[in-house]
Amino acid sequence: MSDVDRKDITGKVNPLLIPFEAVTAFSIISDYGNAKYGNRDSWMHSEPDEGVARYLAAGARHSFKAAQGEELDPESGIPHVYANLWNAAVVCWHYERLKESQAQALKQAEK
Repeated sequence: MSDVDRKDITGKVNPLLIPFEAVTAFSIISDYGNAKYGNRDSWMHSEPDEGVARYLAAGARHSFKAAQGEELDPESGIPHVYANLWNAAVVCWHYERLKESQAQALKQAEK
């Protein structure tokens, strides 16, 4: 393959770097949430600052339980580490929305 044939990926994220086990864990938690709440996107309905706080707290609870040696969440039967991964991803989503809303508020204040 010549250098001319190479696609420039500079600055692009590579989702293939995510371990397949993490993708599987995320899907398992998502499927559980869908069954429990009747949809896959109820977590999106919080205000960004509330979402960051809510899902950081949920992740911390799962982390504490896992650190205390409890492997599985008693309610779901799913490993706490899977729930922690899912909560971290959702915190990232809410965090990005929070940054966007803060940037918009700053622009409004400058007018």
